Amino acid sequence: MDPVRSPSSDLVRISETGSLESSLSQATLGKRALGLRVTDEKGQCIGFGRATVRHFGRFLNAFSFGIGYLSIAFEPRKQGFHDMVARTVVLRTAPAAPATTPIPAGSTPTL
Repeated sequence: MDPVRSPSSDLVRISETGSLESSLSQATLGKRALGLRVTDEKGQCIGFGRATVRHFGRFLNAFSFGIGYLSIAFEPRKQGFHDMVARTVVLRTAPAAPATTPIPAGSTPTL
């Protein structure tokens, strides 16, 4: 057995993905960094069960030699096989405004 990939690490990955995609942020850390979020087909937050179905749906992409991921390029709603199975979509979020500190009038900013 590969010590890096054990059943317990798979369970952690499934729990992490399900928890993050069903949270208020609706995204894993990578999706957040890219400004993406996972919703149901109506744009609502998905539950842990649906996020887990979506995670296991990725196996369809592997069994189809990546055709499930390739379908994203041609599908109008940009859904992979795993999104179609779980009835989810990945949407772009509005970019966050940069955090700035106002500089008082008459002062010189320091770098």
